[in-house]
Amino acid sequence: MKKKLFIVSLVLSMCFSMLSIVNVQAKETIREDHYVNPIYKDVKSSVVHHDIQTYSLEDVEYTSDQEKLVKIFREKLINRESNIVLYYHCDEEITQEFFSNLVHQLFQKAIKHTGNGKEGDYLKWHCQGWTVKASISVNSNKGYDLNIFYDVSYLSSLEQEEKVDEEVSNLLKSLDLSNKTDYQKVKAIYDYICSNVTYDHDKLNDKSYSLKYTAYAALINKTAVCQGYASLFYRLALDAGVDTRVISGEAGGLHAWNIVKLNGKYYNLDSTWDAGRSTYAYFLKNTNDFDDHVRDNDYQSNEFIEEYPMWDESYTEIDCNKYGHNYSEPIYKWSVDNMTVTAKRICLNNDSHVEEETVTAQKNVKDPTCTENGIITYIANFKNNAFKPQIKIVDDKKATGHKVVVDQAKEATCTEDGLTEGKHCSLCGYVYKKQDIIPAKGHTYVIDPAVEATCTTAGKTEGKHCSTCGYIAVVQKEIPIREHEYKNGVCIWCGKKFDNNSSSDQDDKNNSSDHVNDSNKPDKEPSNNTDKNTNSTNSSVKDNNDKNQDNSDYQEPDNYNDPNHEDRDNVNLDDKDDMTTSQEDDCFKSNNLYYRITSHKKKQVTVLKCLNKNCKSINIPAKVSYKGKTYSVVSIHAKAFSGLKKVKKITIGKNVKTIEKMAFYNCKKLKTVQINATNLKRIDKKAFGKVNGKCLIRVKAKKLSKYKKLLSKGGLNKIIKIKTF
Repeated sequence: MKKKLFIVSLVLSMCFSMLSIVNVQAKETIREDHYVNPIYKDVKSSVVHHDIQTYSLEDVEYTSDQEKLVKIFREKLINRESNIVLYYHCDEEITQEFFSNLVHQLFQKAIKHTGNGKEGDYLKWHCQGWTVKASISVNSNKGYDLNIFYDVSYLSSLEQEEKVDEEVSNLLKSLDLSNKTDYQKVKAIYDYICSNVTYDHDKLNDKSYSLKYTAYAALINKTAVCQGYASLFYRLALDAGVDTRVISGEAGGLHAWNIVKLNGKYYNLDSTWDAGRSTYAYFLKNTNDFDDHVRDNDYQSNEFIEEYPMWDESYTEIDCNKYGHNYSEPIYKWSVDNMTVTAKRICLNNDSHVEEETVTAQKNVKDPTCTENGIITYIANFKNNAFKPQIKIVDDKKATGHKVVVDQAKEATCTEDGLTEGKHCSLCGYVYKKQDIIPAKGHTYVIDPAVEATCTTAGKTEGKHCSTCGYIAVVQKEIPIREHEYKNGVCIWCGKKFDNNSSSDQDDKNNSSDHVNDSNKPDKEPSNNTDKNTNSTNSSVKDNNDKNQDNSDYQEPDNYNDPNHEDRDNVNLDDKDDMTTSQEDDCFKSNNLYYRITSHKKKQVTVLKCLNKNCKSINIPAKVSYKGKTYSVVSIHAKAFSGLKKVKKITIGKNVKTIEKMAFYNCKKLKTVQINATNLKRIDKKAFGKVNGKCLIRVKAKKLSKYKKLLSKGGLNKIIKIKTF
């Protein structure tokens, strides 16, 4: 008695010494408890016991999450750790009852059946028992911190369990269970145990030899008692993918066996009692056919029976020819490279009846874009209608990302619009920064003064030009040299005297004879003659200029030869004030395109051609500016872009109404045509003749039907795709 009191005092002293390093606000208390596996209550553990040592509690993290503690506890049990420390926090007072419930609950959860062969019942039947001590202190927040110290006894060591792991892996490979049904797996494992493990009668009553209860003894030593048989079956069946439990109870004494799941419910089996026999007297039996085995109360509870329901009849192979098949849902398994798929289903009435089919999958590859990953789609179709088509999508390559290029800014001129700097993706065309149009500046006109003609020098009419670009708005016309006008034999303009020897002067003389010979007539005043002649001359020049400006014939460009152009007659030749002074004023260029004004009044132009024969992209705008005026682009001239060898993309502006014949003829690299036109009325013959067969035509959705007919008349190949936007 004194010895026991001394030990208790020593333990308490050690605990208090250990807890002295913890900052507390109240007096610490000690709680103790223990657990012994009922089957092993008289058995001496083969694992050496260690007294609880003093632990450093610095930097300890307490938790109130029991599931977290359970996970830690389970891992340490698997690793066969003898001294296990858990740090728990709670807000309620820790009574002895609370403490006892807590430490037992943590252990029971740690050994709960999980479907893992190294956990659950395997841990339960390899753990002999434990003692536990805990120190309790009040923390700064007036909660309670528990330092829980388990001292655990096992029936096998970590080294022995590592040997079991190795042998289990080798055995399952040798049994070749990968393509077997659950029944075939169970039978193969059961047959192996019954044929290779013998009952350890020699060590049955040896209380000091605890290893006989383990899977190690059954697998490595090939001799064990019932717990060793049942634990080995538990480990092998779960590792093979078949659910099972270890059951304890009475069968002529304390005994252990298994239940195993087949076709949705469980059967009893006892490899210990069938070991060494040629019959299967205790293999896959229902409860009635297993009545010489009585379960412990834990395994007879309603809760357990609901979770693990038993079959009403013992296992037999049903005659499917008589009763028909009852197939399970198919299971599909892809190969590592995803090129084949195996479908399999098993008859629930007789799991030896299996339907299986392996097919080759079709592989479809979608390349990555700037924003989307590339994917590979595998599609498998089966001949057996019971198997559904299988589709598997696998990410292949990551999105490439945009390749940003800078669209250079363009300065506006007098007649051509400019552009601000922009950015776009060269791969997909996504616009990061749109280029805004900078309107044409318009001409800055200055007057070129008129120069009066004399009898020695020619004159000039008044003109007008742009001081910025030099464009001549009004051409200065030459005024011819004047004739001499003599008075009293002297030219009133230059002062030259009349010379009889000069033939030209003779003509002048004749012209001025009235002045020389008719002395009775009053001389004309030079000033009056000057005004008269000047006015006459200027009037004549002005009339000629006006005539040239207003009545000059309107000239078409050389390539404008289609008599059927609907807008050709729209030019109002009678609207003299609306006409330019020359053909050059009606034809102009802007952004690599050449235009002709078809109507000044309506402010309309047609696209004549592209000035860059090597361009890859053409944008026909809705409107274009010229000489300070904005014109609608209403038509595309015949053969305007015919034969362009490198053009890939063409955008047609929203105001275009007519696309004339052969406008895009023989553009063999053309990939995309986007028609933004809202009122396209006519597409002439062969306008899209001999374009790239893979060309994509994009039109507005509501115009699809109408434009399809127009495009067909325009010579569009029937295989060319037309999509909407």
